[in-house]
Amino acid sequence: MMLGMDNKAPHMLREWLAKEGRKSLWIAAKIDVSPATVSQWLSGERPPLPANRRRLAALTGLPIAHEEAWV
Repeated sequence: MMLGMDNKAPHMLREWLAKEGRKSLWIAAKIDVSPATVSQWLSGERPPLPANRRRLAALTGLPIAHEEAWV
């Protein structure tokens, strides 16, 4: 599936994980959420809460802190 610019954060996050050789479980542990929650973020099923978006952005250096990146 090709993601458009409207829902780019999950795509960017998946690419970052692959580039860094990290797993979604690593993000779950670092942000203190369940692996299922991270899976929902990565699939685009559910966006992170604002505080978790900020944590993800700080952790990865990606421009994904704003809600617009997830909708």
